Amino acid sequence: MSIYSFFSEKLAGEDSRSRILFQFKRDGHIVSQTYGETGGRVAAIARFAAGRLELRPRGAPVAIMLQNGPEWIELYLGHNAVAVPVVPLDPKLKPQELSYILNDSKAEVIYTDAHHVPVLTEIAAELPAVKAFVLIDGRAHGAPAELGGRPCLDFGELLEAAAGDAGDDPIATAAAADDDIASIIYTSGTTGHPKGAILSNGNFCADADAAIRMFRRFVSPEESFFVILPLFHAFSFNTNFICPIRIGASIQFASSLRTIGEDMRTFRPSIIMAVPLLVEKMHDKIEDGIRKSAIGRWLKRLGLVKLLIPRIKAGFGGRISLFIVGGAPCSAKLLREMRALDMPIIEGYGLTEAAPIVSIRPYDDDHVGTIGIPLDNIEVKLDAADANGVGELLVRGPIVMRGYLGNPEATAETLDADGWLHTGDLASRDADGFLTIRGRKKALIVNREGKNIYPEEVEICIGRDRRVQDVVVVGYTEKGEVGEKVGAIVVPDMDFFTAENGGRTPEWAKVEAKMRKTVAARCKSLADYKTPRKVVVYKDPLVRTSAGKVRRFTYQGALDE
Repeated sequence: MSIYSFFSEKLAGEDSRSRILFQFKRDGHIVSQTYGETGGRVAAIARFAAGRLELRPRGAPVAIMLQNGPEWIELYLGHNAVAVPVVPLDPKLKPQELSYILNDSKAEVIYTDAHHVPVLTEIAAELPAVKAFVLIDGRAHGAPAELGGRPCLDFGELLEAAAGDAGDDPIATAAAADDDIASIIYTSGTTGHPKGAILSNGNFCADADAAIRMFRRFVSPEESFFVILPLFHAFSFNTNFICPIRIGASIQFASSLRTIGEDMRTFRPSIIMAVPLLVEKMHDKIEDGIRKSAIGRWLKRLGLVKLLIPRIKAGFGGRISLFIVGGAPCSAKLLREMRALDMPIIEGYGLTEAAPIVSIRPYDDDHVGTIGIPLDNIEVKLDAADANGVGELLVRGPIVMRGYLGNPEATAETLDADGWLHTGDLASRDADGFLTIRGRKKALIVNREGKNIYPEEVEICIGRDRRVQDVVVVGYTEKGEVGEKVGAIVVPDMDFFTAENGGRTPEWAKVEAKMRKTVAARCKSLADYKTPRKVVVYKDPLVRTSAGKVRRFTYQGALDE
């Protein structure tokens, strides 16, 4: 199977061809596009890829550097159909990062938009492998004829020319196979340059099929998946693109982060993929709405919040049945409160190198705080488990990547000779088979008594307080002493402090003092050795990856003396 074959199955029947695949807003209007209409555009992309652009099946990749939208998926499907690998890129990459990835992958064509012309102009001379640039909106924005001596082409013109081409069908002659490379996804890593994880069609298809089996009874072609998370990220790529196409469902695109609420009311989605931060913001909005309503406050005091559920759900379009959350741990309190509002959350765990889903907590299970049970087509084990049953989580099966592009040393560190993927995450497994992440192997803090402290546990405890906008827990050392101590870097929610101070911004010294007291109070429920001995308060938000995770390595050593 290939990713394209999942899509082409839907083109075989008249009923599925006429189903809506995409819904999005363009120039203020709602646009709906069927599977059949998309099929024609994908076929045209495959023709100009193999023809005008002379891309070779199973040869050099192309890169897609675009915001979410139907063109992102169309381009991917068009190239996957003719076995051309794709490098998904974060549109926010800096010139140096972009240059490194494009050269490392040897991408021959870059699909992007006019917004990125300045940065591409800056680095074009550094990209000898690139044969052409294709701008999705080139015609509308007066694209230059060339960049760095290479042609700069307009996507619309290529599509129109290929749509009228009656030549050979490249999809039939160069069909992608199960073991062909589908994507080379660059992970942010912890140090040094990013690494390109090589993932095949088989990796993604096996992962999607197993994930769908985990919640099959809740998913049908009637579902609509609302895309907020970026498609260049493996979690969103599989769950917001491959899974809905496999099911035959619809894909709806948020216009921007600012219009999520409005877009949800317009499109009325049923399934949303999210990171915990997004769910927290949605929950905060619900709570704010209740506080601002006299009826809402009265019903909450009486313990009758359930009577508000229809109104709350209407604010999100009225059809939400499921949130699927990944990327970082979600607090148990938030999970239970969302379930009480009839907005249940399925938590999952994964990593890019595993295409990416490894485990999912079943829909109606109450093992809150776990990452669920492994997919049914893989093996997992805990390596070198300690007395508490905590060891590194290892994964083996059809979802595991081939390795890192051109990096045998990194590949050998991550994939052992028996095919086990070393995730770098520490986990435990209970009697029912449910996995719980206990921390990162490299993030583990070991104090002078030899006790292990998992930073995530402390972060979750501190992060439950409304005064805390962001937190990262790291180990630090003091001169002349052995072992690490626990430290915390926290960012206050200044909106909360300002509201608490009658609308006036409080003095920073008072905020710092309050934050330190807050951390101490929150950590009373933890063992004494887990409590931060040093608390530093930052004014600016913590640095995060494109997936929304705090770049922990940025703060390693920040508290050392």
